[in-house]
Amino acid sequence: MTKSIQKHSENLPCVILAGGKSSRMQGENKALINLGGKRLIDHVIIKLRRSTHNIALNVNSETEIFEKYELPLLKDTLEGYLGPLAGVLSAMRWAEELGSSKVITVAADTPFFPSHLYEIFSSFSAEFDIVMASSRQQDGKNRRHPIFCTWSVHLRNELEVAIKRGVRKIVDWTDQYNVKNVIFEHKLDFDPFFNVNTRDDLLVAKGILDKGY
Repeated sequence: MTKSIQKHSENLPCVILAGGKSSRMQGENKALINLGGKRLIDHVIIKLRRSTHNIALNVNSETEIFEKYELPLLKDTLEGYLGPLAGVLSAMRWAEELGSSKVITVAADTPFFPSHLYEIFSSFSAEFDIVMASSRQQDGKNRRHPIFCTWSVHLRNELEVAIKRGVRKIVDWTDQYNVKNVIFEHKLDFDPFFNVNTRDDLLVAKGILDKGY
């Protein structure tokens, strides 16, 4: 459940994770796919910029295209396309360079995420090692969205060890820590954390846009 927003003293850096292989898109970079006249990642950047300009992109290919955004480009600090945790680690390392104790990550393929997510995450960030987004499903259950998190930078070395040990799923690593699952309530007829993984998903996303979302 979301709570009343209290301003956090730190302008938390935010990293958009776009470093995956997009294997279910036949290798085409999901972040660059057109949705409603904009690239998928454009929808994410525009929404984030309503809250912060302290944004970076985690990308591992086609960096010349992403340079046009004039944002810091962060490659995975560990080689081999080791999954989203490698992107999280890169985000932590960047935040460390900035002198920030926390960093927020969001997905490049999720254009409809809640517009107040940054403020909600910032309001919780000082209290927990990790803050993770959840949403209520139609069956009443809550679904976690582990790309959408606030991370304590002091966990960076432990995360690197875990990745090198073979851990790939985010929740396999996070469940050992002090995690706050924040439930984003909504009255939409779709999950705002719906992400575009396939061509069929892209058609669904276009339908959502056509409804005015």
